[in-house]
Amino acid sequence: MQLRAALGRVGIPADHDDPVRVARRALKPSLRLPTYVGDEDAVVRRVNEHLAAGADHVCVEVLTSDDTTVALDVWRRLAPALTTG
Repeated sequence: MQLRAALGRVGIPADHDDPVRVARRALKPSLRLPTYVGDEDAVVRRVNEHLAAGADHVCVEVLTSDDTTVALDVWRRLAPALTTG
């Protein structure tokens, strides 16, 4: 059996809610989690640690300072290392 998983965060606040406040409140717990800042080797090493600990799926989200751009260059560098083995 193959596991397929997706993560999508959406926000559809009521007209009276401040969408930025809603998003910040929802993301606040994530800010306490460890992040993987570094080069491709550091990211791959951390993903492999999760897999070695028993995970059969690890979700990787590449963050950028510009939320209108997909970090294709980073994904292209990470993809070969994360899809081998």
